[in-house]
Amino acid sequence: MYYILNERNGKEVHDARLNTATSNYIVNQLDLDEPAVFFSIHEPTVMIGRYQNAYAEVDQRFLEANDIFLLRRLSGGGAVYHDMGNIMFMLTGPSEGSGQKHFPEYSKPILDAITSLGVEGVHASGRNDLQIGDQKFSGTSFYSTKKHFMFGATISYDLDKEVAEKVLKPNKQKLKAHRTKSVKGRMTTIKEHLPSPYNTWTTSEFRDYIVRSMFGVESIEDVKTYVLSDEDWAGIDKMVEETFNNPQWNWGTRSDFELKETNRFKQGTFEFYADIEEGKIKRCQLLGDFFAKKDVSELTAHLEGVAFQPTQVEKSLRQHDLEDYISDLTVEQLLTLIFDEEEDEQ
Repeated sequence: MYYILNERNGKEVHDARLNTATSNYIVNQLDLDEPAVFFSIHEPTVMIGRYQNAYAEVDQRFLEANDIFLLRRLSGGGAVYHDMGNIMFMLTGPSEGSGQKHFPEYSKPILDAITSLGVEGVHASGRNDLQIGDQKFSGTSFYSTKKHFMFGATISYDLDKEVAEKVLKPNKQKLKAHRTKSVKGRMTTIKEHLPSPYNTWTTSEFRDYIVRSMFGVESIEDVKTYVLSDEDWAGIDKMVEETFNNPQWNWGTRSDFELKETNRFKQGTFEFYADIEEGKIKRCQLLGDFFAKKDVSELTAHLEGVAFQPTQVEKSLRQHDLEDYISDLTVEQLLTLIFDEEEDEQ
């Protein structure tokens, strides 16, 4: 296994656009003969999932006033706030035999490393959370190509939770499902739980410890390292320019739809937006923090022009194998999302 060094011209990279492009370049362009891990520490950034509605996830005024960048990743999942107290972890390898069912296996080295420092109650929980006790310190994501997979995890080491709470707008359905009242109450940082002398470590020092633990070495110099070449950086720069520095990619098209329905299933939170004209779906989108195997816009495109009636929508949906898009997704779930109204809590 390789440790891919996150340095350019001898300096560590903290630009989230470059770091995200680097992660995706590693998965899509770099043909290594062994699995690899990549770690990055970002300047203040809100990172959202591929299918999320950016405008519904953040406080735009707070985001701008505090010079926080909004970035959309290629994988699914929810919105996460990053700062210099947060670590992004990526594991990549052959896509054959990989999948979301291996989340516990992919995250085990992180959990074991933290436990080895004397922290109790470190475990994986639910669909994609890593927790200490009943508090979350990490969310995970997954992305797969024909050749490689990418498993990503945030590691909140010394995150500014107050800023995270202010900039993120949690989805009410998600909070209801988790039975918690706020983002702040559910979040924790690893540093809060570390005994002395480990609780004096900087974010970079903690990151280096995780790396040493994963590779089973005493010194970071003994880790098997891959250094990105000038050719690699040229490819990364191109990806930044075309995608991650593109406002249209990061923010998407504002969802001022006539219809908005939200529901939460075991795969995550789903949001359905549509314009209905003359009894037919003129345009629609399926957004949320779910993980998709294929671009769900292919599925929603086939709903456009369909009569906005349950039987007609069901007929259109049944022309597709929904398993190809989202694991265990059923036609009944989508019909419930689109047509069933939930009563407001009193």
